[in-house]
Order: sequence, then structure tokens, then C-alpha cells
Amino acid sequence: MERISSNLTLMYKIVLPIFWIVFMGGVTVAIMLSKFAGIGNTSSWAVKAVILFVFTTGTLFLAFTLMRLKRIEVGQEGVYVTNYFKNVRYPFSEVDGITSTSLLLFSVGTLHLKGKGSFGKSITFIPSPSRFYTFFEENPGLKERLLKV
Repeated sequence: MERISSNLTLMYKIVLPIFWIVFMGGVTVAIMLSKFAGIGNTSSWAVKAVILFVFTTGTLFLAFTLMRLKRIEVGQEGVYVTNYFKNVRYPFSEVDGITSTSLLLFSVGTLHLKGKGSFGKSITFIPSPSRFYTFFEENPGLKERLLKV
């Protein structure tokens, strides 16, 4: 079984969101509970509204992007997907393909299933820069079957 997702998946999925929620949540609570006149000409309710907006939008951004990432491994029997709490094996017959989209600083991969699985029909992951294409070059049969460019 070969992992094709990045080693940083755990950090992006769990560590970074926990840090954001704890740190920014603490700052937000402290500002909401504090009694101050404001900053410069800005009233205290405007500062509280801005910090609450930043915390809420940041948390929602993390929930809909990074916290959805999964770890992907490919073995002889199929594709293994984990969210670090639950592991699921999808046989190759259920996999429609794997696509990789290159963004400015990194790539985002998507595992497409033929039907809805435990993690949905599309599973998002960050492909390992060193392992993803190397794995498919070493396994041309799987490259033909799975990799959709």
C-alpha cells in the first residue's frame, strides 16, 4: 500500500484548524468580554463586530476547505481513504478516477467515485509532490485506470 497524499495532510486538517479556533477564539472571547472605549475613532462595538466576523469567516473557511482533506493510499485491492478517525476501502470498481489540479503554490487532488461513498462522491486531498506521480509512473496499469489528467 502506497500513500499518495501529502505528509502535511494531518497538519492542514487537524493542527492548523485547532490552533486557529483556540487562538482566535480566545482573542475573540477576550475582546467580547473586555470593556474598552474603542480604538482611535472606532467604537468598541465595531471592533467587536470585526473580530467576530474575522473569527467566524476564518472558521467557516477552514471547515469547508482544510478540514475536508483526507489521506489517500492505493493498494492492490483498492483505494484506502481515512480522515484519521475512520478508514474506508474503495475497490477499484467503485473509483471513477483521480484528478489533480495545480494551484499557484500547491496541488489539490480529487478522488472521484462512481457512487456516493462514506466520505461523499468526491474526496479532496493534497497529493504528495514526490510520491503522487512517481507512484503512477511505477504502476502504469493503475495510471491508465485511475489517473485522469
